[in-house]
Amino acid sequence: MTSKPAVLCDFDGTISKGDIGSTLFRRFAGGADWEDLIASWLRGEIGSKECLTRECRLIRVTREQVVELAESFEIDEYFHEFADWCAAEDIPLAVVSDGLDFYIEVVLRKHGLSHLPVFANHLKFNETGIEPEFPYFGLGCESCGNCKGYHVRRYRERHGRVVFVGDGYSDRCALEDSDLVLAKGDLARLCREEGKTCASFRDFRDVRRLVEDACRRWK
Repeated sequence: MTSKPAVLCDFDGTISKGDIGSTLFRRFAGGADWEDLIASWLRGEIGSKECLTRECRLIRVTREQVVELAESFEIDEYFHEFADWCAAEDIPLAVVSDGLDFYIEVVLRKHGLSHLPVFANHLKFNETGIEPEFPYFGLGCESCGNCKGYHVRRYRERHGRVVFVGDGYSDRCALEDSDLVLAKGDLARLCREEGKTCASFRDFRDVRRLVEDACRRWK
């Protein structure tokens, strides 16, 4: 166990500029069925595993189309610098997503960040489209396809403290066991509504400053 915290980062809308997963399904599935499905998930009527499984059934897309879409997205201007700083400071950094690993890996490879560990749902291509696989399902809340709370807990066991960085409702399971939550967007609103402590950020320049401050406090 080291004295440095681990940093776990959501991907869609946190590392990436915009939500690639939502864009994928909106573009290639879209329509009332997809919108109703997302509304059901937001209301808590279905978990993200069921939601993602049903989303994939609505879609007809090729590997090449997913690559083209993913490569059209950029990442936070300061994330690469932040990742380099974490490596220099011996701070473990990983990507934790309830989205799909394929497009995450495309984007990270494009930006020279394919060395980062990625924990996400697995995307499998078949003759007619795509289907998800859930290698981490059942290890956490049993509602999320990939429960971020599970990854927070296992990183805490290894490294002592965890900083979680996120922006959306799929990050809610990470709140309970993280030592520091850095939030924006829907996650920041959720923290305010539920009285959860978090620090706000705009970009990974802010994230680095907040992690540096935390490291000084935890010495």
